[in-house]
Amino acid sequence: METKGDYPTRPEIKTYSFENFGQFAKVSADLEPNVFPYKVALPLDGNFFQSVYNRVYRGKNTTSVDSGVSIERKAIIGADDTGSLMISNEVFEGNEYESLTNKSLTEMHKHVNMVKQIPFPAGWRTFGSIHSHPLDDVINHVAGYFIKSIPRVNEVPITWSLGDFQSFMYSAGWGHRDFTTLGVITQTQLGFMVASKTTVEVAKANNNELRKILMSKRSSLESPPYKLFEKYGVILYGGNHFGRQKGEMQLQRLF
Repeated sequence: METKGDYPTRPEIKTYSFENFGQFAKVSADLEPNVFPYKVALPLDGNFFQSVYNRVYRGKNTTSVDSGVSIERKAIIGADDTGSLMISNEVFEGNEYESLTNKSLTEMHKHVNMVKQIPFPAGWRTFGSIHSHPLDDVINHVAGYFIKSIPRVNEVPITWSLGDFQSFMYSAGWGHRDFTTLGVITQTQLGFMVASKTTVEVAKANNNELRKILMSKRSSLESPPYKLFEKYGVILYGGNHFGRQKGEMQLQRLF
């Protein structure tokens, strides 16, 4: 592999394991964009996907007023010393358009502050969150087919929102003091935005271009500024599961 200093000049083409992805993601704020691989294999019958799909997307076994897939939810992501990803026992409730309500936002902040005070074993880290997009997200899928600027995974448009990007960039500005990975689970896809070293630097600088994006009014149908992802060093992964519970899903690096 060609290298420049301590970093490769382009990402690895070989498929990495999901544990490898976890090792990258939990220290992403220290890594250059070219370090992250193009492809990651995720077992659908593994603990991470099963927990995310059943608890965050479907709301199974959560203390939920509104069950099912009609509302958004959010959980915290962590990884152990081997890179195995896990989500928090607590799943925080939102509504049909937001992953948190005022009450659950307060509850999540209390949980995060508590976790930060707990001494983890060496190599363990809490570094991100993952939320669901409800069944109504199918509208975004359909609309995405007619918008060329929206990235696709095997011809299926991804459905991140502008609000997702805004919260991700705001959080990335704190580097490892806050969350540097944001995940989303829908009825068909799983995706991750990962902040690289470049992303953290851009977010901290908070230039006029980014400031305008962060202050823009949110819309559930408005997409993130994908044309700026490479400039901002945002690593974007997406994969299609189509509700499958067995086999393997491949996460593709889109930026």
